[in-house]
Amino acid sequence: MSATPECPLPADFIMKKFGLSRTSLWRWRKAGLPCQSVGAKLFLKESDVARFIAEQDAKTKSIKEVQP
Repeated sequence: MSATPECPLPADFIMKKFGLSRTSLWRWRKAGLPCQSVGAKLFLKESDVARFIAEQDAKTKSIKEVQP
């Protein structure tokens, strides 16, 4: 059996679910968070957002470990 592909969700839903502001989402998109635009609407995959958060946490932890 093949896994069903994950459907992108509206940005407003993602922002509410993860507690993000529109500004944070804009910054994350500039930093490489993948998204899709359909007209004026923005859609993101929940797994992409979760992966991006995990990557940012890992970067933050490595920076804190380097600083004395």
